[in-house]
Amino acid sequence: SPASRFADIGEERRNKKKEIDLFHQIFSFSASPL
Repeated sequence: SPASRFADIGEERRNKKKEIDLFHQIFSFSASPL
């Protein structure tokens, strides 16, 4: 159904955002001079 498809898209976007947030955390951590 369109509703479940819409939910799938929302889930994909949440997962993608998690990946991007994790990438930014790793990048900023490696970029900071410790």
